[in-house]
Amino acid sequence: MSARSAAGTGLTATALLVLLGLTACGGGKTPKADASADTSGGKVDACALLTKTDASDLFGEPATSDTTDYSNPVELGVCTWKWKNPDPKVSEIKSVQLIVWSGPQFYNPPDSSEALQVGDRGYIQAHGGFKSVQIGWVQNGRAYHLVYSHDYIEISTGNTNHTPDSVDKLKSLAKTISGRV
Repeated sequence: MSARSAAGTGLTATALLVLLGLTACGGGKTPKADASADTSGGKVDACALLTKTDASDLFGEPATSDTTDYSNPVELGVCTWKWKNPDPKVSEIKSVQLIVWSGPQFYNPPDSSEALQVGDRGYIQAHGGFKSVQIGWVQNGRAYHLVYSHDYIEISTGNTNHTPDSVDKLKSLAKTISGRV
């Protein structure tokens, strides 16, 4: 084999290896991120989306912060507000929480939920037994989960509330939060 043909064979082999390597890596293109997934990894100030004023208006009572720093990497932000009735004759707690998830894969409407017009797609579910309302939606490549709970027990009689309250207020609050996103 001549020096020229040996060099040509070497270049051809090198070109073939490069071509095979590029093909194995998707044709040399950088893989595109899923357009519906958040790739920023950035945290979100969930309490700027669900404010103390929002919670106090929802409760009809002054809300206090109950937010803990979560280290779950798929939670971009969490905000929790509560109100506890100071009356010793009842055990009553109202709470509302907003979780901002890193991608739409965390949007998971329960079977018994109903569609709700919020964000790109949304749902609402009200539980009589648990006295809670939850709303979830997808917007801008993230999933949002808003949960409200109102637990009430009259100490002397054991009476409880059986029907979720504030359903309409929570729907309105979800739409307000969606407008802030």
